[in-house]
Amino acid sequence: LYIGISLRNFVQKFGKSALSLYKLMLLEKRVVVYGVPAGEVCDSILACASLIPYLLEDMAVAESSNLRISSQELDDMLHLPLSIFGSESFFSPYSSLDKVDYLLSKKSIFIGTSNKLLASNKSLVSTDVVVQLPNSFDYKEVGFN
Repeated sequence: LYIGISLRNFVQKFGKSALSLYKLMLLEKRVVVYGVPAGEVCDSILACASLIPYLLEDMAVAESSNLRISSQELDDMLHLPLSIFGSESFFSPYSSLDKVDYLLSKKSIFIGTSNKLLASNKSLVSTDVVVQLPNSFDYKEVGFN
């Protein structure tokens, strides 16, 4: 699908939980993926996002041209009926501690980090789920219904 992104490694790493992580992303929950080294975290986040057709390509185009696009325009670009990663959402393969205030201002987040403080203190960024690599999910009242 994408050069450098291994879906095989993603599925091997997460097993049946890969579907849960994908579903959390689609439901726009507040998800933090934690692990060391940071490269593995980024690979996992990008692999999960690559399962949505055109998502990474269109996000890269919007990022490189410094475009501010509305949620509806993003949905049209992605050819999806879903409203995902709109203005009230934040997606980042790697986030650092200095973005805490920004993360708190968003309705949904899907981020990776190697900072243990972001992962261990769920109230710091008000997360629904913290995923610790290699494969451990820590759920807070997350509705899958």
